[in-house]
Amino acid sequence: MILRARIESPVKEVLVDGKAALLATRNGVLDGSGGWYFDAPDHALWVRVPAGAGPHTVVAGP
Repeated sequence: MILRARIESPVKEVLVDGKAALLATRNGVLDGSGGWYFDAPDHALWVRVPAGAGPHTVVAGP
């Protein structure tokens, strides 16, 4: 599953379910490699979260 959120400022770290996610390229996030990517021109944070039942927690930090 891919989460896309509008964020005004770039982030330096993203946690998914309490674990640090790897910084990736946009294509890496979209093709299933995982991780996160910040698209500065669009102010968009893209995060791949694990598939599966139940809610997931995503935290983006400065």
